Order: sequence, then C-alpha cells, then structure tokens
Amino acid sequence: MKFTLLVVATLGLAACRYSLEVPDGSNVACTTVFVPGVSVTFTDSVSGATGGLLNAWAAAHEGTYTDSVLATGLPTQLIANVAGERVGTYVVTAGATGYKTQTNAGVSVVKLDACHVKTVLINARLIRIQ
Repeated sequence: MKFTLLVVATLGLAACRYSLEVPDGSNVACTTVFVPGVSVTFTDSVSGATGGLLNAWAAAHEGTYTDSVLATGLPTQLIANVAGERVGTYVVTAGATGYKTQTNAGVSVVKLDACHVKTVLINARLIRIQ
C-alpha cells in the first residue's frame, strides 16, 4: 500500500512539472499550467452587465493562425481564453448574439518567463444591435 501511494505521489509531481532547456544550457522546471495569451471578458456597454450574453465568443488572428472559442464561466461572468502559450501580435475579435462584433488590433502577447506567456486582459464592451 505504501509503495502504491509513493508511485502515485511521484507520478502526480511529474505531471505538474516539465523541464525546459534555456539558451545558456541550463534547465528550468516549468509547471504544466496552460496560460492563455489573451483572456477576454464581456460587458454590455449600456447596462454594464457582465453576464447573460448568449453565445459570447472570442477569436485571435495572426497571419494564418486563428484560435477561437465560445466563452464559458458563471452566468454572471463569461470569459474566453485564446492564443494559449503563443507569443505574437494579434487581432482579437469578440461578440455575442444580438451584439456588434468588437475588434482590437495590435494585441501583443509576450513571454512572461522561460515557460509561459504573459496574459493580456481585454474587456469586450459590446454594443447591442438596434
């Protein structure tokens, strides 16, 4: 029983980290957390409501690369994470059913450290279609 727990604990630790060789030849221990390059939240531009938007989505485009997702989260706060662990300069679009699409150009995602990117936070203040 103790051996089984030791093996499970060891495998659990191994799953949480990986090693990355950096330019100076040393190794850096990285977590396996997948960090989004861009994280989009949604707000109704008139009411200020952050929830209740139907089919909210976001997309990040750079050259031929595109990443798009439907927003998830609590009914009171939706979030869409795109461009995971990818450095670049993006055109980020966001929208929801009944709202105009919002576009943010020149969104620059940079490295945070040897392992991950620094997440850019965008609040899409969406305007209702009249």
